[in-house]
Amino acid sequence: FAMWLLPDHMLLQCTPQYLILYNARERTDCALIYWEDIVQWQYEWHASADILAVKLVDGSCQTIEVYSKRSVARYLNEFAPGKEVRNSRIKEEQA
Repeated sequence: FAMWLLPDHMLLQCTPQYLILYNARERTDCALIYWEDIVQWQYEWHASADILAVKLVDGSCQTIEVYSKRSVARYLNEFAPGKEVRNSRIKEEQA
């Protein structure tokens, strides 16, 4: 499964200062987002691919295809706590 369907390059990178989203279409493009510029973020489940949507203070929204909420949410909750928008239709796992 992973050899044929998952991308073979980095999708995002988290540092203590900022988040980098690498564009899946153009490997040379990326978006550098400082943590304080994030208003909210949401993990969206879709049939074809899951999406991480990040809304910024300037009103824009950056999206990227992702494949694991657990790994993405761990870093976003650490560096941008309290900014997750949870989908009310999805029943969250009990901690």
